[in-house]
Amino acid sequence: MQRLSRFIAVFFLVFVGTGFLFAANNRYALVIGNGNYRNKSIATLANPVNDATDMAAALRDLGYNVTLKTNIGLREMLDAVQDFSFNLKRSNENEGFFWFAGHGLSVKGIHYMLPVDVDPVNDNIIARGAYSVDDLMDEIGSARNKTNLIVIDACRNTLLPGGNRSVGGRGLTVLASDDYRITGNKVVYSTMAGRTASDGVPGSRNSPFARAFISNIKKPEAFDDVFLDIANETMRLTQGEQQPYSMGSFAVKSYTLNPLPPAPLPALAVAPAAAEAAPSPAPVSSQSQPDQTEGHFFRQDGPWTLGGRLGMAFGFNSSSDLGSAARDAMAGLGSATDKMKINFNFAVYGNYSFTDRLAIQIELNGMINQGYKLELSAGGVSETVDISYSSLDIPILLKYNFIRNLWLLGIQAGPHISIPVGKTDLSAPDQSGSIDISTAATFGLTAGLFGGYTVGPGRIIGDLRFIFDFNKVEGEQNGVKQAFILRRALLLTVGYEVSF
Repeated sequence: MQRLSRFIAVFFLVFVGTGFLFAANNRYALVIGNGNYRNKSIATLANPVNDATDMAAALRDLGYNVTLKTNIGLREMLDAVQDFSFNLKRSNENEGFFWFAGHGLSVKGIHYMLPVDVDPVNDNIIARGAYSVDDLMDEIGSARNKTNLIVIDACRNTLLPGGNRSVGGRGLTVLASDDYRITGNKVVYSTMAGRTASDGVPGSRNSPFARAFISNIKKPEAFDDVFLDIANETMRLTQGEQQPYSMGSFAVKSYTLNPLPPAPLPALAVAPAAAEAAPSPAPVSSQSQPDQTEGHFFRQDGPWTLGGRLGMAFGFNSSSDLGSAARDAMAGLGSATDKMKINFNFAVYGNYSFTDRLAIQIELNGMINQGYKLELSAGGVSETVDISYSSLDIPILLKYNFIRNLWLLGIQAGPHISIPVGKTDLSAPDQSGSIDISTAATFGLTAGLFGGYTVGPGRIIGDLRFIFDFNKVEGEQNGVKQAFILRRALLLTVGYEVSF
């Protein structure tokens, strides 16, 4: 039992430590730059990719976990935003930053960010092939995290075919704040409603707005103050033609993109009267503000998951040295046939999701009365020998989700360690006995499918997997060791899990 306790302690420390390693930073950013549009009727933009690349580098310097996407189509854009939202759901304390640079368009009062594969034939086709700001805000709003800053550098000065509609995220109209459902979030546009946004003069690396934003992003002051500097610099660079616009408010006071206070200045000798002056207050960090977001412990899409399963395991092509010896001994006299054995399985597990697609899971599986059956037949008489033992299996699985919403579907695979518990029992109609197990542990692979459906705060889970051991379970009797079972089994279990 002491050895078993050490095994369990080590595996849980590895699992929990890995989770905390990935969850240590609570600031996430998604940065998108689209400039190379495939439809030649939409002008290519020189700077969005540069803007996005430079913005991503600046955010990394500020400690953000940054995802950078450039020249992406609608499918990849949807996936990127979904992954971004999932990261925000990891904790109520998480902070988000979204940046889009590229073409934008307003159709029937709805603002769209254009992926590079959009087809600008008419309004309806554009609406189906672009990503709306409304959908973006719904996805981010579902995270219920601390606060978010959404920045859209669109409204580029370009015309769609026919020349009657400006390609601008807010070139036609601007919605009211409550239409965006942006409570607790700040939305920044690179220009006012009805105006175009400059892509920069020929030969420039960045748009004027991106240049101004990046040059001010590391200031430790509250963002509302920093935004005034960004807006003023943008207007200076564009000779007053472009004025950035913001709406909404942060969920915390004095929110800053750079919460680290500046390094203290060297101490200076001061006159006694000056020394009595009260020191200036340090910049307020967003980290010190209380969370004003409602807490939700259980979340169907949270990164941590705990669950339990019950089910049956079916021996599948298992083999035993006992069966081989029996077949050799009965050659010409009768037959010895391997039979499938059914046993009971229960499991408890926890996993940590790195993204909405990928997770790592560790389990404690109790395998009760597993083993092997051998049917002996000779002279018209049949007899069955039942070999059984129990074990504690500890698989570490890498899981990949094909679907994760109301339904869950994916594959899983990884190594396992199986620790035999108790003795190996041998039973036949006329006799029974037991043999001490000398094998400390067997090792093998586990692989299979899993699926689920959301019910209440969690999911009903179904799991189908195949386990294959590399080494056999050995027993020892009267000082003689015998290898009994090389386990192969098919497990079918159902259970329930909750995420938080």
